[in-house]
Amino acid sequence: MLWNWRGSGTTRWIRCPDVMRFGYKSGDLKLIGTQILDGSPAFQYRFTSHNIQINRTINIWVGRDDHLPRKTEMLTDDLQMKTNWQEMTSCTFGVNVQIEQPLPPGN
Repeated sequence: MLWNWRGSGTTRWIRCPDVMRFGYKSGDLKLIGTQILDGSPAFQYRFTSHNIQINRTINIWVGRDDHLPRKTEMLTDDLQMKTNWQEMTSCTFGVNVQIEQPLPPGN
């Protein structure tokens, strides 16, 4: 899934974090509030799901001014396997990335 972002008069498509691909329906995401995330204002949304096998909470932070995904966090409790795990993804935009050529083998 790609995120459609319109900024500076152009349209750009960016790859979305995995938890944004779950196909949420209208009303699934609840606005928790706003907070400062890495120095920028962001909206925090939450999705919760509970059934006999899994309890899951997903938090999604979206930039208030640019509407880009900033961070996702998924907390899952597997009630049958009696395990739990947490997944987090952070997104950064506007950073100039440089990739250097790897050293030859043996160096």
